[in-house]
Amino acid sequence: MRAVEIGADRILRTTEREPGRPGEGEIRVEVGHAGICGSDLHNLQMPDYAPAGTVLGHEFSGIVAELGTGVGRLRPGDRVAVLPFDFCGVCARCVSGSPQTCVQIRTTKIGGAFRQGAFAESVIVPAASAYVLPDSVGDAEGALVEPIAVGIHGVAAAESSPEEPVAVVGGGPVGVMVTLALQARGFSRIVGVEPNRFRRDRLAGLGIAVTAPDDGPEAAREALAGAVPNVVFDCSGHPTGPSTALELLEPLGRLVVLGSTVRPAPFDFYRLVRDEIRVRGAVCYTREEFKEAIEHLAAGRIPSGDLITDIRDLDRAQESFEELIGNGTTQMKILLTP
Repeated sequence: MRAVEIGADRILRTTEREPGRPGEGEIRVEVGHAGICGSDLHNLQMPDYAPAGTVLGHEFSGIVAELGTGVGRLRPGDRVAVLPFDFCGVCARCVSGSPQTCVQIRTTKIGGAFRQGAFAESVIVPAASAYVLPDSVGDAEGALVEPIAVGIHGVAAAESSPEEPVAVVGGGPVGVMVTLALQARGFSRIVGVEPNRFRRDRLAGLGIAVTAPDDGPEAAREALAGAVPNVVFDCSGHPTGPSTALELLEPLGRLVVLGSTVRPAPFDFYRLVRDEIRVRGAVCYTREEFKEAIEHLAAGRIPSGDLITDIRDLDRAQESFEELIGNGTTQMKILLTP
């Protein structure tokens, strides 16, 4: 089968490899569509995490092609979206209700150093991680379930109510998914803060008010009819994101950080202490949030039509990565298909 591997020179190339056979409790999925995530872009530059030979890709949907022993819930031909982690269910983190921080999450991730990813014609996955798609969710839409679940988890981490005013810093894919999750959960007082004009327009197209960071916190409050956000989601992945988010917040507010950066990020700890701001990171999602993403798509509460900006053959993986890394990209979500 064809698969896109990371070369020793960190260039993506299409190669041929033998398709795996599912073991007990596993299935083989023929990949239909696989989205390129921002973490894929980062991992391409991280040989310690994704060494040469790694096949990336964890946002995907496809068709069940083969069953391993002991699989009774699924049938060949089922259309599925796949949760790309295998939570152990027994560690203290899983038992406490936070499986997204499971001790084995890195070693079980599909599309990391330990398990082949979905930038390939087929992939072996745990049967328990495959969720059958309703007829109302299209094949390509199925590849959006995973990133939408990320947005849902971020919203849940804020422990906020739909009546509260909120701000989303960053209009890239994560910021868009958080915005859509907020809207699907009934939030309407939302302002987006994004420096890139194209991304501001994209957020505005979702029906929310938008400002630029240089406009200052007053512009965001004006967009919220004078209200100060109780919750801010930093989805920027930029060193200036946390400080921009902090400036927007009401005292006793909550800052949820979904975007990560390997560069140092300046932060006003005096303001954090003085105003008793609560800061929380948000990563991945739970099984319940993954299923909620499917339910929102099936019910039409998330307008998926504008999220997928291109569908390309696997052979264009390197080209697509280079385009997405560029500062001037107008792409939202590129899907690769075999």
